[in-house]
Amino acid sequence: MAVPAYAASVANALYVADLVVKNAGDAATNVTVVFSINDQALIDGKYVTSDLLNTAIQTPGGTDVPYMPGVGTNPWVLWVPSITASEQKCNMFYCGGPAMQTGFMYFPESGGMTTPDSASLELGDNFTIEQRGWVDTSSGSDKNLVYKEDAFRIYISAVNETLYKRYGDTFTKLTDPTALPTGNGGGTAFTSDGAYLAVAHSITPFVTIYKRDGDTFTKLTDPATLPTNYGRGAAFTSDGAYLAVAHDSSPFVTIYKG
Repeated sequence: MAVPAYAASVANALYVADLVVKNAGDAATNVTVVFSINDQALIDGKYVTSDLLNTAIQTPGGTDVPYMPGVGTNPWVLWVPSITASEQKCNMFYCGGPAMQTGFMYFPESGGMTTPDSASLELGDNFTIEQRGWVDTSSGSDKNLVYKEDAFRIYISAVNETLYKRYGDTFTKLTDPTALPTGNGGGTAFTSDGAYLAVAHSITPFVTIYKRDGDTFTKLTDPATLPTNYGRGAAFTSDGAYLAVAHDSSPFVTIYKG
C-alpha cells in the first residue's frame, strides 16, 4: 500500500492536548478506538478548519498515528496497532490554523483493524456500511474490506471483479468470466437491459466489454481504438447505443457507438 503523506511538521500547531488510550481488558492488536473532541469549539475558536484536516495525532516521539477525524456526525477514530493488558498509551493531538494542513490515514495497511461486535450487524437486519478514501484494489489473495465471521464479507477478489446475482435481497456470486480484465478495476457499467457490461481498468486494453447470456459473461473483441491510459470509469447511454470511458491521458474520454 502507498505510504500516506502525514504532517511534515506540527510546529505551527495552535492547540496541543494529551490523548490517552487506556486498556481495561486483555492484550489486543489492530484496534480502533472511538473518542470525542469538542471540534465545534475548536472550529469556533479558529483553531481548526471546518473539514478538520489541519489536525494531527502523533506519539510523544513524533511518529504519526493513523486516525479518522470526526467530521459532521462521524466519530473520531484512532488506530492502535497493539496494546498490552492494562496498558496506557499516550498520544498528542495537534491542531492549527489554515497554514497547518496535514494528511491522515485511516486504514493501517494490510494489518487491518478490529472493532467491537455489534448486535445490529446480523444477517436479516438492515444496516449500512460506508467506506470512503483510497483503497488498494490490486488483485491478490482475497482482501477483506469488511469482515464479520460467519455473517458477511466485503472484499476485493483475486480477479479484480466480482459478479453477483440477486434473489430478492440475496446476492449470489456468479462464476468469473473466462477472460478477465487485465488490471485493477476502475469502474463498471451495465446497459439498461443488462445485456452488456463494460469494465474500465488499469492495464491495456483499459476497457473490457462483455455480453451476457443468462449468468454467463463472454468477452467481446476489443474496440479497434482503445482508451489511451488507465480506465477510471464507464457509462452507457440509457438506450445502450453509446459507451463512454473516462481515463488518464488525453483525450481523457473515449466514446464508442455500438
